[in-house]
Amino acid sequence: MTRLQKIFFGIGIVIVIGLSVFVFRQMSNQPSPSKNITPNVSTQEPVKNMKPSDAVLVPSTPDTVTDDILKEIDTDNSALNEEELGATSAIEAEGSVVSDFGTTYDANQN
Repeated sequence: MTRLQKIFFGIGIVIVIGLSVFVFRQMSNQPSPSKNITPNVSTQEPVKNMKPSDAVLVPSTPDTVTDDILKEIDTDNSALNEEELGATSAIEAEGSVVSDFGTTYDANQN
């Protein structure tokens, strides 16, 4: 072998080893199906001797259901109005900055 062939042979060996290490690291990062994956188990104890009235609050009439829905709608609307007010004030502040940008100070103007 000539000296140039030995150099290319050495570089080839280094490249092969580098690729092998790269492939090994990529394959080791993938989760293997043989690992036992445990589902999230709740640590709460089961409720015993629970009364039906404690389990679920069932509305007694359709009017109470309607009232609850209307209360939730009012709460949602007030939150949306507050968010809209905040966004509007930010837009107005940016608009005032832009309008102030057009007015410049002229020392010669009295």
